[in-house]
Amino acid sequence: KDGDIVEFDQRAADAIYSAAVFRRASNDWEGGMKNYESFVGSFPADSRVDDVLLTIAEIHKEQKDWTAAQNAYKAFYTGADADTPADFVYFARLQSARAAEQLGNNADAMEIYEETVEMYEASVAAGVDMGTINEFVAEMMYKLAEPQFAAHMKLRLEGCGCTNQKKEDKAFSETLTAKGKSLTEVQNTYTAILNTGAGEWGLAALLKLGEAYENMSATLLSSPQPFYLSDEQKGMYMMALEDSAYPQIEKAVQAYNAALNK
Repeated sequence: KDGDIVEFDQRAADAIYSAAVFRRASNDWEGGMKNYESFVGSFPADSRVDDVLLTIAEIHKEQKDWTAAQNAYKAFYTGADADTPADFVYFARLQSARAAEQLGNNADAMEIYEETVEMYEASVAAGVDMGTINEFVAEMMYKLAEPQFAAHMKLRLEGCGCTNQKKEDKAFSETLTAKGKSLTEVQNTYTAILNTGAGEWGLAALLKLGEAYENMSATLLSSPQPFYLSDEQKGMYMMALEDSAYPQIEKAVQAYNAALNK
């Protein structure tokens, strides 16, 4: 008798699930949603529940109901347990952050990205094979890198705007050091994205590296010259800048070629 009940429950679950799939495919998303929700409520232990919960969130996203989508994805990953596939959890985190961005809640999105990348890095350090999760996290790392990249691109070499040679030298030295340090940090950030092995976001990271190197070269060549230099000294100063700028152009070319071959 118990076996009959189990068999009946399985047939009922299959029927509701099939109805949900059919209605969604027939553009009856509301009917499909009701069936999916009924399925989850009636058969919470079914192996298809995780997939159905993500499908419900996906329907909200398709309907551009970003609040419902964000809430559904967040409910999925906050309610995940040890049996929930890790790639489902990371996918839900990414989609929840994307929905937050659609709502203009960029701070919420960045918070999700930050905590998810921390989770990822801990798993990688523990030797876990992350598989397809690498693609999800690479996108998050790329989004987190955007403010850093934008700040780097704005940095310029500048003098003091005064007539004191010592202050002028100090200003040029400090701004050059800041630009160089920023470039190193940007390089490390995008190299970390490349190290995930992700395809699309690895390509995007290479393009950003190329831009950063080009920007460094242009910043050197377009920088003002110290006010106290003679004409002859200005020529020598410009030659020194060109010598420093050329390796940056070479690095940019290498990054772009790597992107073309990726």
